[in-house]
Amino acid sequence: MSDQMQPTVPVLSALLAHAEVQAGLRSGQEAFQDGLFDQDHEHAWTEQEIIQFVDSELSSKRYRREQRIDQALGSPTLSSLHRLGFIISSLSQTLAAQAQ
Repeated sequence: MSDQMQPTVPVLSALLAHAEVQAGLRSGQEAFQDGLFDQDHEHAWTEQEIIQFVDSELSSKRYRREQRIDQALGSPTLSSLHRLGFIISSLSQTLAAQAQ
């Protein structure tokens, strides 16, 4: 099993080291610390709920909608890599908080 996962580690390391992903990870951590995800701590997430969350949050439809909202508000549009970092950060912090 570990031999099969070895190529994944450098890929994930490179992804997580990317500047846009790092910015998203920091944004997710800040949002979590600000209490944005407090309601997510009240129930244990099932595997299906995690799959639905990731699918919804990373969908191209949602990304395009948020880009249009940002443009309409005059806010800078965040990259998909920033969004990926944000989702990874918020999900990992929520799951870690539930485990405590």
